[in-house]
Amino acid sequence: MKNFCIINVAIGLGYENLQVKQKNWLDHVGYNGDVLYWTTYPDPNFDNGCVYNVKASAIEQAISLGYEQVMWLDASFYSIRNPMPIIEIIRNEGYYLINNGYNAAQECNDRCLDYFGITRDEAEKIPMLSSGIMGLDLTKEKPKEFAQQFIRAAKNGVFYGSRRHDGQSQDERFLHHRQDQSAASCIAHKLGMKIRNLGEHVIYNDLNNPEDKPEGIVFKIQGA
Repeated sequence: MKNFCIINVAIGLGYENLQVKQKNWLDHVGYNGDVLYWTTYPDPNFDNGCVYNVKASAIEQAISLGYEQVMWLDASFYSIRNPMPIIEIIRNEGYYLINNGYNAAQECNDRCLDYFGITRDEAEKIPMLSSGIMGLDLTKEKPKEFAQQFIRAAKNGVFYGSRRHDGQSQDERFLHHRQDQSAASCIAHKLGMKIRNLGEHVIYNDLNNPEDKPEGIVFKIQGA
């Protein structure tokens, strides 16, 4: 078995350019672990009609290659410090997930909630995670189950949906669907997984002060 790797899939020139920059930043801060990058679906057994399936595809491929611990990073994430503090959390606690400030009633369409057997009243109390970063220790029960359910949800078409309202629910609390992120949030809730706060290790880049490196921050997210 192999140990830890960072994974990303970049489809389209803009994302591919960000992927290259991400790797350069990781090198710059001294990360010397494995990185698995693709510019097409890593595993062909996924419906490529929904681009968000790439995250599940990458996780499944990393598992098939024998990795015990994986961390998905969106191409927009770049490191300002060595990611070892987050890697240690993954190793010690089994996973690393962060919130995005919404709840599942706002960001899960009816089909997604039905798939997971969650009512919209229940969903109102479920925090949404940000799937831009997801770290999993696949040797531990909960994160392993999370990965399995996440992959299964992708293959069952649960990631399909629009980031616009598009009539995906008649409930007034619903705003839009967030594809893989919506499914991941429901899975994490079902498994009783802790979701950390955005701002603890990850922040959006301040375009007015791009050189700022707040204490404890490991990753910035470009474009905000």
